[in-house]
Amino acid sequence: MRSMVAGLALTVMSCVSAAGVKADEPSIERVIMGATKDDVWQAVVSSLEANDIPVVASDFDRGKIRARQHDYLDGRWAACPDLDATNFDPLSPANLRSRTWPLYRGVDLRLEITGTETGTQLALDPRYYDVGRDFGRREFAVQVRCRSTGVLEQALFNAAGES
Repeated sequence: MRSMVAGLALTVMSCVSAAGVKADEPSIERVIMGATKDDVWQAVVSSLEANDIPVVASDFDRGKIRARQHDYLDGRWAACPDLDATNFDPLSPANLRSRTWPLYRGVDLRLEITGTETGTQLALDPRYYDVGRDFGRREFAVQVRCRSTGVLEQALFNAAGES
């Protein structure tokens, strides 16, 4: 009996963990023909600065940059679902259609820049999110993933192509 309960618990846990995993959007890649890694790196870092997205970690040798903006102003970068239609607290039916007030929109951007035979490959992995607060309980914040519109990514590819 004990082994049957343990097996059932293991099955339930694996179902819960599998259901909770969402497939991330694939990274976007483009080869910048005839450009060196150094040129693309400088162009991308300059474009991030121009868009007010601070670089929080970088490693030129590995070709990796991580940049985050926790309050970006350009609403064209991502399409976010309506927070009012989101169920914030599944244990409270009263909050099913709770109104929210926005806190901020954020982007977590991971970039990889690698040299190729014909130029430099630039791979982008953007993750956009919207954070709001429950009107009824101001201490309760909710974060939802947003879908990229491609505007920021295109701006970074354009900047790298101009290098």
